[in-house]
Amino acid sequence: MYKVELIEKMESCCTYKVSVRCALVKAPWSDWSQEKTVLTKLNESDIQLQLWRKVAKQKNGVRKVHAMWREIPPTCQDTFTYAIKQIAYKEHTTGVSYTDTLCSSSPCVVDVNQEAHRIILTVFRNETLLAKDSVYVPAVGQSLPQVTEVQTSTMEGVILVSWKPPVQPVRGYMIDWTHSGNQYNWKESKYTNTSLIDLLDKKPYNITVTPLFDNKTGYGTEALQVCSTVGDPGNITIVNVQAYDKSANVRWDTKSQEVCSDAVINYTIFYSAQKGPTLNVTVDGTKHDIFLKDLNPGTQYSVYIIATALTGTTKSSERLFETKRFDPRLLTVLSVSGSIVIVLVLSLGLCCAIQWKKFREKPVPDPGLSSLALWPSADHQKGICQAFTNPSESNYDWVYIEELQRTSNPPLAIGCNPAIEQIEEYTDPATVLAPDIQNEKPAELVQTQHLGCSEESTALISSENGTFNPYRSQGSVETVPAKMSKQYKCLPAKQEKTAPVTVYVTLNMFEQGLGQ
Repeated sequence: MYKVELIEKMESCCTYKVSVRCALVKAPWSDWSQEKTVLTKLNESDIQLQLWRKVAKQKNGVRKVHAMWREIPPTCQDTFTYAIKQIAYKEHTTGVSYTDTLCSSSPCVVDVNQEAHRIILTVFRNETLLAKDSVYVPAVGQSLPQVTEVQTSTMEGVILVSWKPPVQPVRGYMIDWTHSGNQYNWKESKYTNTSLIDLLDKKPYNITVTPLFDNKTGYGTEALQVCSTVGDPGNITIVNVQAYDKSANVRWDTKSQEVCSDAVINYTIFYSAQKGPTLNVTVDGTKHDIFLKDLNPGTQYSVYIIATALTGTTKSSERLFETKRFDPRLLTVLSVSGSIVIVLVLSLGLCCAIQWKKFREKPVPDPGLSSLALWPSADHQKGICQAFTNPSESNYDWVYIEELQRTSNPPLAIGCNPAIEQIEEYTDPATVLAPDIQNEKPAELVQTQHLGCSEESTALISSENGTFNPYRSQGSVETVPAKMSKQYKCLPAKQEKTAPVTVYVTLNMFEQGLGQ
């Protein structure tokens, strides 16, 4: 006798194991019968394609649309065929352009232009239409609503997503996520939050939320990349240890082998001498170097670093270093300072040598080889050669003028008339040639006239090259000039009361060791 029992709500194309046991009204249950394997058939009402699309960026006016859907389980023994049809919506018209594309599996890539399109998916079983679904692809620049303020968080391998809905009423939301950009997962929700499960461990995910309307879809809003889970901090490597006498600078670097490694909260540096206690210093997670102080000179130390994160810790390898007996920075400072001092001393010595050389080469007149001449007075600047006068004398004064004849050419007196007579007698240059203070005339007198000059300033003495020279020629004590130069008679000028003019005295200085 057979008994039939109907079991409902079984999934399509799934394998089930069935076993039966029985019992009388007041008897114990029998043992289970032998198991039997049963494969359920496809129930058309269970087919949910959930067609969705991801639109790539536009290139040369063409967009790549990745159409994806839930395939019928491969356990179903029937043969299924999928086809994609594109309907382009042009302005002021309905769909007029149809393009069919056969696809073997999801996803299926189709090309569309800048216009709005509707992607239609059809499923056939043995050339019989089995199911149909469609999705809208908006045109480029079309004004459509979208969600805002997408927030994500991770908790024990599950990503929690929440967002703010648009102002327009929506039918629902489509959430899609991917970790590689090639393989997508998606789900539909009627709420403004959802949770994503069955994620790969320690993988970063890109999540997009798109609002759904009755016959269209809005624009998707992408959240910031988030990791499904985070791992321990990356590997720590001590890059360099710069040791001094009583301190050392330790630098390290953290490199993560995984994208989703946890952020470091702090670093702890452990160091110790060979026969000393282990000391440690903790710094912020953003720092990658530290100065270890109060070390012993000439001592070997070991150092290692531990990085701490919320998920765990990571330890670096141990490194040895030895402090210096003396601070190398002091030697550097002394070397630099000594170099600067040497350069300054050399520069100063060079400047002094140059100045001394200039001083030695500077021409200094020898007073022993020159004699003083009378500078032009204020009256000469007015154009009158003023005479040496005495209030008690007449308009003509007698003055002894001496000029040693050092050259064969006698000097010229500009603007004056030369006298006829020439004096060949000699007067000792050391003798003062001037009128006597008691108005007594010496035996040898030379009568001269006052010089009447037409120019404002007349040179009294001309040198051999014709330039003005304030010194007159003078010989040494032993030199005796043979002749006196010509005497010149000047035109008389109006007598004015002037102060007595001092005549010069020639001095033989620095000659024969005499200091006069």
